[in-house]
Amino acid sequence: MIVSFAMVGLYFSLTPDKIDNFSNKEIAQIDVGKFELLQFNEASMMRTLSGKSAQRFSDRIEVKKLELNEYTKKNSENLNAEHATYKEKRLHLHGGVNYKKSDNFTFITNRLFYDKELDFIYVPNDFTMNDGTNIAHARNMVYDRKNGTMTATKINALFDTKGI
Repeated sequence: MIVSFAMVGLYFSLTPDKIDNFSNKEIAQIDVGKFELLQFNEASMMRTLSGKSAQRFSDRIEVKKLELNEYTKKNSENLNAEHATYKEKRLHLHGGVNYKKSDNFTFITNRLFYDKELDFIYVPNDFTMNDGTNIAHARNMVYDRKNGTMTATKINALFDTKGI
């Protein structure tokens, strides 16, 4: 009888006053804490991908504090962002997007979208590009990587014309 009373008391004391309905909340299929992935070919390391956390949902992958490094014989590239979402072959980067290349080229913005199928990069906000000598500030960039063409608006640039 005492055990029954204790069990009923525990039930009522541990039952939450309000029960949340979790049926409409999305739950990650995979949830990973701090991670680092390394990709090698037969000769060297090709790529590293790291982050503070990553979650895989049914339709997308989300990463916090993304850092991607790629290495080739000619150069190395580094990409950082506070938050990344990969969905339907599109990469969305938000917050502190920073791209650097070993030839001193840098690209800084707050949001960037990359469409893998079209091989297009779209920046819907302000950005800065710098190659160590020349610098450009602009907005609304569309970069067609296949054709090597870029368009932007509100361009303000400083170029070093020595040697031209």
